[in-house]
Amino acid sequence: MSIIRRAVEQIAQVMPNRAEDELQRSHRYLGQPIDRLDGVEKVTGAARFSAEYPVEGLAHASIVFSTIAKGVIERIETAAAGQAPGVITVVTHLNAPPMKVPAPMSIGSTPSAGSTSVKILNTDRVTWNGQPIAVVVAETEERAAHAASLVRVTYATEPAVTSFEAAIAQAKTPKDVLGESPEIVHGDPDEALRSGAHAVDLTFTTPPYNHNAIEPHAAIAVWTGDDRVTVYDTSQFTAGGASSLASLRPTSIVSAPLFVTNS
Repeated sequence: MSIIRRAVEQIAQVMPNRAEDELQRSHRYLGQPIDRLDGVEKVTGAARFSAEYPVEGLAHASIVFSTIAKGVIERIETAAAGQAPGVITVVTHLNAPPMKVPAPMSIGSTPSAGSTSVKILNTDRVTWNGQPIAVVVAETEERAAHAASLVRVTYATEPAVTSFEAAIAQAKTPKDVLGESPEIVHGDPDEALRSGAHAVDLTFTTPPYNHNAIEPHAAIAVWTGDDRVTVYDTSQFTAGGASSLASLRPTSIVSAPLFVTNS
């Protein structure tokens, strides 16, 4: 059974009986100018986002991303960043604690939000442009971002496939897509196209679209012991995110609460 189908069935189990739900008869949302529950707070700046919870002694982290699509890190120079004002530590694959890779996306008995098999910060291999390869922790967000800009990386670049067209020759059919068959065929489409009175053969492309969130891509992690951490994050899958974080089993990098943001 696919992940999507399981999710629908689980949601259906907790949905109210429509025949007995008075709100279904008294409130019709379709076509009505219904306000968002948090709309006023968001447009007036009163909404509290994940990065805005008050935490004493907050440290800030800025991520260094790879600038190549594929290759190996030959050298990563962090001395200048480490000596910059307010810097607490610089974490790379050379000194990061061993961490497990979260399991693939799943909503089963053990939910997970894993989206890659790459050992982030535990490998010198670069798999995509923008892969996190270092984290600079400092006393303020500005100092962390400045120190991150001082990190210098030397790569052994390898040829990368960065378009669907170039990847078609090496493409492989997956076993499934979220639990469903990767290909669904009804009838004989090839024969229908050959025997049809008219055929239209065109290629359509669409430009990329970016997700522009109203809040920063940021989270707060607060260590309250050697084996307990509280994370303030924005997520549609909190159970999977919590389970994935717990599966990492990292050693605390710093003892102060940590604020992580994409710079």
